Amino acid sequence: MVTKKDLIVVVLATFCLTLTLFGIIPTRSAGTYDPWVDTNEDGKIDGKDIAAAAKAFGTLGDPTKNVNVTNWPADAQGNFKEKAASYVDLVWCPEIVPGENVSYTYATAGYRQVTFQFKNPATSRPSFTIRVEFIHGTWTGSPLEVDLFTVPGNTIEYRTYSVIGSSIRITIYNIDTNWGTNPSFSIYITA
Repeated sequence: MVTKKDLIVVVLATFCLTLTLFGIIPTRSAGTYDPWVDTNEDGKIDGKDIAAAAKAFGTLGDPTKNVNVTNWPADAQGNFKEKAASYVDLVWCPEIVPGENVSYTYATAGYRQVTFQFKNPATSRPSFTIRVEFIHGTWTGSPLEVDLFTVPGNTIEYRTYSVIGSSIRITIYNIDTNWGTNPSFSIYITA
C-alpha cells in the first residue's frame, strides 16, 4: 500500500531527476547575430524584426541598402589612399640613335612583382641592351642593378622581377654603331 509519505518521496525524486536531466542536456544557441536581419537595428533579433518582415511580405522594390563605411584609408584631405592592385604601361620609345639611351622610372613601393616585356622591331639590327635597376628611397637614391641583357633585332623578351625597392628604372641602350629604331616595351606591376 502506497502511503502519502511514499508519494511525496516519489514526486520529489522525480522532480530532482528532471532537474538533473535538463541540466545535463545542452541547450542549442539561436545562431550568430546578423545585423542585416535586425531590421530595426536595436542589437537583437526578436519579434519586432519578424513583425516588420511579415508586414513587408510580398512587397517589391530596390534591394540595395545604403551603407556608410567609416574606416576607409584616407589621407589628411579625405582622399582614398589605396593603390590599385596592378597597373600597366605601354611605351613606344622615341628613336634611339646609336650610342644613346633612354630611361623610364616607375614607382613600385607597395607592389610585389614587375613583369617587363621589351620588343625590338628591327628585322636584324640594331641590338639593345636593357638595364633594370631598383632604387631604394628617393628617385635619385643608389640603384641596385638586378638585370642586364641584350635584345637582338626582331625579338621580344619577357622578364619578371620581385620588387626590392621603392621604384624601378629601366634604361634602354642602343649598342649598334650604325642603326637607330623605335623599340617598345610594356610593364605590368602587381600587388
